[in-house]
Amino acid sequence: MSHLPGGIAGSAGLARDYAFVPATGTLELALSEAVADEASVPDQVSAALAAALKTVGGEPASRERVAVLAVGDRQYLMRRLALRLGTDEMWLWADCAGCGARFDFPLRLSALPVKSAGPGYPRTQVRTSQGRLCLRVPTGADQAALAGVADSRDALRAL
Repeated sequence: MSHLPGGIAGSAGLARDYAFVPATGTLELALSEAVADEASVPDQVSAALAAALKTVGGEPASRERVAVLAVGDRQYLMRRLALRLGTDEMWLWADCAGCGARFDFPLRLSALPVKSAGPGYPRTQVRTSQGRLCLRVPTGADQAALAGVADSRDALRAL
């Protein structure tokens, strides 16, 4: 059984298990169809994960179920899905902070570190100048809600 770095919080604690459907042409077609109609990247990720997962957090996978996953768990699952479909190395690009020149570099998905969530996950408390705040890690549903917000200040207020 495979486990998420974070998981879904419930009354019995964190549910971290997940299982993919078999990697077949049927899955590839389902992935293609799942993301074709979605406008935002968070919704595309939810559609892809719902199509690719059999179960997550001890329950059958659904768009609603994968939308409540933390962003880090969603990124982890998308990397695991890419590995299942035969993609390990990819080429990315970045701009040099010194001269501004663009450069390419390889990245192996299987080499990326994964760390389990810490105590108290998915919430934490922090002290601020205005008092104590209780914060929750962002989820796919949070990203989807903000996908249509054009102004970054409005997005921060919504968060």
